[in-house]
Amino acid sequence: IRLPAPLAPLQSLIALFISKRRAPKSIAAYNSIGGGSPILQYSNEQADLVAESLEERYGLAVKTYIGMRYWYPFTEEALQEIQNDGINALVIVPLYPQFSISTSGSSLRILQEEFAKRRDLWGEGSSFKNK
Repeated sequence: IRLPAPLAPLQSLIALFISKRRAPKSIAAYNSIGGGSPILQYSNEQADLVAESLEERYGLAVKTYIGMRYWYPFTEEALQEIQNDGINALVIVPLYPQFSISTSGSSLRILQEEFAKRRDLWGEGSSFKNK
């Protein structure tokens, strides 16, 4: 969440304050489920199942990539891997349980920004096709 322009200089200070207050509760919550978030494990399992399903149902050999907005592997890292693999077409599937500007919208925005920054790499026509 970004603060309005007049308060923007306070963004880092407020974020530090909030994170320090939340840290003990977050540590306790993560300890209660084994010491860390299972989100990457679950995301990788979902990606593997999607690839397997497309292969079994349609004979499509696809590669899946995981990119996270706020933790590893970051979206930018996934895009680098996609580039390294020479992929020329993407289907982007946000795994948030619902659409909102702060979840899916934020993730799609970072992709748009990355595509716009590197038109030489992603192409002049790089954009999203909403279906």
